[in-house]
Amino acid sequence: METILILLITLIVLGYRSLKKNRHKIIRGGKRAFLKVISIILATFLVLSVLMTEFLEYMLKRIGEKEQKLKTLDKYDL
Repeated sequence: METILILLITLIVLGYRSLKKNRHKIIRGGKRAFLKVISIILATFLVLSVLMTEFLEYMLKRIGEKEQKLKTLDKYDL
């Protein structure tokens, strides 16, 4: 997950650098729209990564609870 985020951020930065380099070829409105799209994409990835982290913590907690139940059942199994 982290490597995908790093790759996407790298691609966005490279795209922004090429926009800056070729400024005379690009209409200003297009550049602003592109930057808005980039910011929306980055915000979406940030929200998705936070949600994924919360989901993984929840699932690990449930797995831990199930292991505890299994250990107590094995303890009383004669």
